[in-house]
Amino acid sequence: MKVFRETQWNKFGTEDPYYEEYEVEQHSMFSGATTIKTKKRPRTVPQGLSQNDENVLKQVMRRAYHLDMQFNIFGYRVGWNGVVGIIPVVGDIFGVICSLMLFKSSLDVDGGLPLIVQAKFLFNILLDFLIGLIPILGNFVEVMYKANSRNALILEKHLEEKGRANILKVSLNLIPQAQDGTSSSLTDVGSVKSKSPSTVKTRNVARRGSTSSINSTSSPPIYSVGKDPERFNYAKSRNLDL
Repeated sequence: MKVFRETQWNKFGTEDPYYEEYEVEQHSMFSGATTIKTKKRPRTVPQGLSQNDENVLKQVMRRAYHLDMQFNIFGYRVGWNGVVGIIPVVGDIFGVICSLMLFKSSLDVDGGLPLIVQAKFLFNILLDFLIGLIPILGNFVEVMYKANSRNALILEKHLEEKGRANILKVSLNLIPQAQDGTSSSLTDVGSVKSKSPSTVKTRNVARRGSTSSINSTSSPPIYSVGKDPERFNYAKSRNLDL
């Protein structure tokens, strides 16, 4: 059946929520031969996300890694869930609480999570809990299933789609240009990492002969949409649904 077909999102025990593999070429100084070695690095955060979304994703991936893949036991990755899960009842309760905390953290992304994504999260948590209730065998299957890693990858996939939508809005000029008038085309937009809110210039309002200064600040969402070093701030329009 199609629903059970293996994909990069549902492979048992093979998808790391925090690290990704990449290949590097190494040349021997003596023989001159070239060998290819596989190394690991933290997973690349999808482009086009606000700083808040990036932080939430990194936090969820890091926690999922600790819960599901912290230790290497006989060549297989096992996390704290698998270790504590050996204890009857206590291990199951510990696993559910940690999974629900991970779910709660994922809700902190801008705009929250769609109901369909929340349903996928909760389904994995429920299934993981039910599997853990099976004596002895259930703990081994639970370690293989890695519900938290699956949920971290579901969040990553959702934010990838969200980031692509943000980049498309920039290319179509649906997100306002920078205040310096610089073009917001995808070829020019760089990685935006500004942390300070943009400040609106002070204006004087005359009222019955007295002058008062009104200062206002706004903190627009910041999107990372490329690797070019140029930096731009995009202010969220009041009438624009991002």
